[in-house]
Amino acid sequence: MPQALPPEAAGALPTAAEADAARIIRMDISGNGFLYNMVRIIAGTLHEVGRGKMRPDRIPEILASRNRHLAGPTLPPQGLCLEWVRYAESSVPSEPRA
Repeated sequence: MPQALPPEAAGALPTAAEADAARIIRMDISGNGFLYNMVRIIAGTLHEVGRGKMRPDRIPEILASRNRHLAGPTLPPQGLCLEWVRYAESSVPSEPRA
């Protein structure tokens, strides 16, 4: 049975052994915009690769095709966590709006 990481590990990157024991997969995804369910689809596609259901060399083909049906499943949102949003300095107003 998978074991949860100890509370003091919250926010810290788990070691490979801890992640394996807890069955954790950490993905850091960044971009300047995301489509609806895009991160969940990326996660689902990578999950299929990890399970051996899809070859890793198909990823560039899937991206180039822009065909959603070639990608993996949309994973459920449980376990996904938005950690931060970063804005360009020029897009952040210097003074609060009235």
